[in-house]
Amino acid sequence: MVKTVIYMSNKILTFIVIVVTFLVLLNACNTSFFQRNSSEKKTQDFISQEQSNQIIQCFEVNDSQKLQSIFSNKIMSTHNIDKEFDNATDFILGTIISYDNPVGTGRMSVHTTDNGVQKEILSGYISNIKTNQDKTYYIKFYSYNVNKDDENMVGVSLIEIFDESTYNKDTNRYPENGIYRIGELFDK
Repeated sequence: MVKTVIYMSNKILTFIVIVVTFLVLLNACNTSFFQRNSSEKKTQDFISQEQSNQIIQCFEVNDSQKLQSIFSNKIMSTHNIDKEFDNATDFILGTIISYDNPVGTGRMSVHTTDNGVQKEILSGYISNIKTNQDKTYYIKFYSYNVNKDDENMVGVSLIEIFDESTYNKDTNRYPENGIYRIGELFDK
């Protein structure tokens, strides 16, 4: 009888060890899977959010050097960002006094192949930008987070500034004279 109890105790103990080990392994696999997927998305949102914050800060303090640091090498080599920034600050009449929270919208476009992500475009915006001259603007931007075809394109490619007073509600468009662009978006 004692042998039977010891034998049963050993079986139960072995079973418990196996179940606990299985649960620990299962939990580790699931945790890393969910963390990888959510952190990938969080990273894309975080990157575009940070870019939105940097862009509005550059306009608030008139810092073209900081703005240049977030543009891609391709844009920096094909555009005079200093001059375009100066023109943009002339386009925005007055001093910025308020704006809605900058938004990073994360992944706007992605091109994948069997080799993984080849191109990934992020975007973001800042709305309801008010100036001390009673003007309202909207800023939108696009950036390459990944571009395996041309690593020089990684970074901000285009910033668009919209003068809200020029928006045509009938056509749902801004006229060209109501938009100012810094850079350009290559290969949407």
